[in-house]
Amino acid sequence: MNCPLGWSSEKGSSKCLACDAGKFQTTQMNVPICENCPINTYTNQKAQIICKDCDDAANSVEGSSVCIKCVVGQYMTGSPRSCLDCAPGRYSNYGEVVCTDCDQGQYAVKLIESKLLKCTKGCTGCKSCPAGQYGSDVAKSAVELRIDTDGACDECGIGKYSVAEGAKLETSCIDCQPGKKAKNDQVARTEETNACTNCLVGQYRPSQIEVNGVMTDTELTECK
Repeated sequence: MNCPLGWSSEKGSSKCLACDAGKFQTTQMNVPICENCPINTYTNQKAQIICKDCDDAANSVEGSSVCIKCVVGQYMTGSPRSCLDCAPGRYSNYGEVVCTDCDQGQYAVKLIESKLLKCTKGCTGCKSCPAGQYGSDVAKSAVELRIDTDGACDECGIGKYSVAEGAKLETSCIDCQPGKKAKNDQVARTEETNACTNCLVGQYRPSQIEVNGVMTDTELTECK
């Protein structure tokens, strides 16, 4: 019996049957049979003679009618294709083949049920260092440390403050203005009023003084 393309029949059968999705028609000893599509290929319709390749961002098991992409927080490896969690300090969106580094001044998090949670692998996004902090110099060349504020962020020091979130550099921290000094030993301040206090009556603090002919920044912690 001659079956149409994409159909098969068993020996002695009086009719042909269409190959199911996930299979394709081939021949065995001149008899048309239906065979499973190989891994990383698929057919999504009946009566097919060739399986389609999954794209690079997806994979499939043998006999599949669809290809599957990696969920957020994972990426598709090369050979063999499989989904792996993004490494610390990195994240991915749905169907990615690579993970993206969180920027300097950010750290990786995972979104679960509308809540951003601490994340060491398989992360889904990045969160900015809070105001009063900036991107850690240590984490600048070590993406794997960008997993929380402790690893990714440094605090603006005594006598400094910052209103910016996600600041990358220490230069984002603002010194107390001339005539003011650091307020106690407060760090990571977000407002000048919390970081600085006025010099007492009869005292002063310029931003710079001359030392041995060189203009030098004054100490932020004292007035004279």
